[in-house]
Amino acid sequence: MVESHANPAQLINLPVFSRTIHQRTLDLAASLGSPFQNHPEFQRFSSLVNSYLGEGKTLRALGVAVGAFLAGSKDFTSSPLIRDLGVAMEFYQASALVHDDLIDDVDLRRSHATIQVAARQFLPADAADAAAVLVGDYLLSLNHAATNIALAEASAPLRDQIHAYMAGITAEVAWGQYLDILTETHSLEDTAGLRAHVLDVITVKSGYYSVMRPLVLGAISEGGSAELIAALETAGTAWGIAFQMRDDEIGMFGEESVTGKPVSSDLAEGKRTILLSLVLERVSAQQRKVLLNALGNKEITETEVALVREIIRDCGAYAVHEELIADYVNQGFAAFENLALHEKHQQIIREFAGLLVNRKF
Repeated sequence: MVESHANPAQLINLPVFSRTIHQRTLDLAASLGSPFQNHPEFQRFSSLVNSYLGEGKTLRALGVAVGAFLAGSKDFTSSPLIRDLGVAMEFYQASALVHDDLIDDVDLRRSHATIQVAARQFLPADAADAAAVLVGDYLLSLNHAATNIALAEASAPLRDQIHAYMAGITAEVAWGQYLDILTETHSLEDTAGLRAHVLDVITVKSGYYSVMRPLVLGAISEGGSAELIAALETAGTAWGIAFQMRDDEIGMFGEESVTGKPVSSDLAEGKRTILLSLVLERVSAQQRKVLLNALGNKEITETEVALVREIIRDCGAYAVHEELIADYVNQGFAAFENLALHEKHQQIIREFAGLLVNRKF
């Protein structure tokens, strides 16, 4: 059970944790690329790879550490096994982002050019797109390599279990990405059907691998009980949905200086979200016309973005979306009600859930 306590000393120091993970990620990327480093083209390829490394929130690596801590890991940050499994998840995240940005035709990621845009400086457009596919594949290979390094001292059964689990994550995200592509063909008239489909997508494509899978991965690595793993699966799924819903809200209301991507990007992309379905249920005919004219408009102006934001707030969809996020967070806490958790374990659950949803990027 997770109880409420007033301002205990923080257990998670995210800036310090992130620096450790980022440095280890860059170090492993450099060492694992050594067989190719003498090739004259590798420096340019490596710069593309590294443009997606060494930055970001490291919440997937943190999820691995939190899951391990809940399963009995004595030190939250020092286990090489847990650290390197976290790094493996960061390599996986980078791989998924590269492919996602290519599929969505995104120009910016964390204020940097996406791979296909950067590669167009020295390649034709179609070859640059192909380069992005290959950079994403290369980053996925680093996930495999980092997982092997993490498991160097592990038992054979644990190695087999973790490798199978990682493979399952890859399959899951690919399936979720396919469902996401299908979302673009879904009728905007059927708002309930759209919301159900989007919920499917964000659960499989993002919620599982962003939150639930890292938590369970950490717990498995430390021999967590079946009861704990079941609770983490339930909580992690609910928190993963809340995490993606917050992402979608940030995509609509975030500031470019904080998010590292244009404020119009989700609208210009025509992204289907739970927030969008809530808006479409509540707007007037005139507001709907404004919204649909903005959705998928690559030339959308800041004035038009501001008007869409105003519509989202005024129709009540924003407030309902916030309530849904809070509901999913509370569903996650409820998953631990039948577990006798140590005070520090309760605290780390509260802190982790807060980091997932109380953010601006």
